[in-house]
Amino acid sequence: MFGWLFTQYRKPGKLHFGSKWLNLHGRFFIGNPERFGLSDCRENVLTSYYYLRADRKMPVANDEDFDAWRMDALRASQVRHASEKHVSKAGFLVTSAACVALCFGALVVNKVKGTRPSPAAIQLAPSLSLNECKKKWTSGTITPQEIVACQALSQTNNNNNGRH
Repeated sequence: MFGWLFTQYRKPGKLHFGSKWLNLHGRFFIGNPERFGLSDCRENVLTSYYYLRADRKMPVANDEDFDAWRMDALRASQVRHASEKHVSKAGFLVTSAACVALCFGALVVNKVKGTRPSPAAIQLAPSLSLNECKKKWTSGTITPQEIVACQALSQTNNNNNGRH
């Protein structure tokens, strides 16, 4: 259970889902690390650029590889640090725009749904006539269900009158 939630409890050597997720979205939305002037870095530094810190593996074959990897990893880390501010701002703006779009879409859907009578109102509508609705409204004895039914009846009458 803890292995799913916390990276320090996971087995080493296995690429975490978070690294795959960050790599996919980083390359899709931000771009390849070569765009940031890292084209001459080692391949393992470029492939692990968007990975979680725990998944960035260092080569242990020899000291020369380690020193070269360390310098490339340092440059990549500096680029990551310099772009954090801009990436977080862009992430906030994209998320805010998505939330506004979702709210606007929900508003439009609710507006469209509100203009159509509900199925329950359509079933109740034939039991009342328009004159009965007017009488109950003026006497103040109309129930909320009857109000909905009368509105549906009124809309169907308006639609039928408009077609002739």
